[in-house]
Amino acid sequence: MNKNILMVGYSNFFSDSRIIREAEAAVEGGFSVDVITLFDEKRRKNYKQINVISVNQKKYRGDSKLVYTFAYLEFFLRCFFLVTYLYIIKKYRIIHVNNIPDWIVFATLVPKLFGSKILLDIHDPLSITYSTKFNSSNRIIKKLLNMIEMFSWHFSDRIITVNEVVLKELTIRYKNKSKLKVISNYVDTEKFPYNEDYNLNGKLKLIYHGTIAERFGLDDVLLAINNLKNKEVVHFLIIGTGDYEKILKNKINKYNLDKIVTFDNNAYDVDELNGIIRDYNVGIVPYKNLLSTEFILPLKLQEYISVGLPVITIKSKTIESYYTESELFYYDNKNSASLTKLLERLLTQNELLYEKYKHYGFLRNKYTWNEEKKNYLNILTELMGAR
Repeated sequence: MNKNILMVGYSNFFSDSRIIREAEAAVEGGFSVDVITLFDEKRRKNYKQINVISVNQKKYRGDSKLVYTFAYLEFFLRCFFLVTYLYIIKKYRIIHVNNIPDWIVFATLVPKLFGSKILLDIHDPLSITYSTKFNSSNRIIKKLLNMIEMFSWHFSDRIITVNEVVLKELTIRYKNKSKLKVISNYVDTEKFPYNEDYNLNGKLKLIYHGTIAERFGLDDVLLAINNLKNKEVVHFLIIGTGDYEKILKNKINKYNLDKIVTFDNNAYDVDELNGIIRDYNVGIVPYKNLLSTEFILPLKLQEYISVGLPVITIKSKTIESYYTESELFYYDNKNSASLTKLLERLLTQNELLYEKYKHYGFLRNKYTWNEEKKNYLNILTELMGAR
């Protein structure tokens, strides 16, 4: 029986944890998996029986709405012809498309006409993410994006998304609830094992990894560290790439934090992250006070918990629905002094960090990928049987 699946995503496969987990799950379920992804610097063509197909295009890092739109359009056109060509050869039964943007699903038009089932994976709500990223309240653009979302959802045979809060937002506008399902974006605890050698050694070693963008509030963290009385016992490692890189570097220099803050301006593969994270003792997951942050359950937060790193983060609708006050160190992202006070407290009360570390030995098993993997495979099986 033909069990060929194609996955498509405007991202780098090797650093996209969700796509990797889903592709690995499909392989475990007996499927043959191809993945179309953005240009890979290391030119790798396979990963654990997954065939990786990199298009000759890098992710745009900038703040131009027009260039972003054309970058997505370029990727769409590349995918349209590549997906059609690959379908002729492999006759994919299922094509799994990851947003953003949602309208990449239309690159699967030819396979869909010949019976392929289309699975749309909504990582982030398109219209909300756009308005946040570009600080736009333009009603015409919002209506246009909402219309694109709706067409994309109708076109798809099934829709999955990352958490219950996003699902609730989707169901407000899209009434066909039978098409929607949550495959939670939970951590693969096997890739992020608990660190049995956690220690402070008199220093607060903070780490952040992920996209470098203004909405992630890294400048607030720099300000908080700069306002510490004893910042010499703090080290902050920032890992990632994004359109806020230059500004972030300038702010590190502005605050004279170059001896305290290290900016590792690279995107590491998922399999490399655990070895880096476990050398630190506090994970920080900051965000600005924006609408889009209310819908995020950050995977990095779960990765820190899985390793045993106490987590500092903000109170958002989604994060608070999963984790209590006693499980995370929350700060008020509307009050710049809040994070400074929290860091001062942790510097003088190390026992609070050790308590969280010990608790995380149990908490890490609360939300894991194992159960979600079964749910994902069930959806693939249902689509295989659908006619």
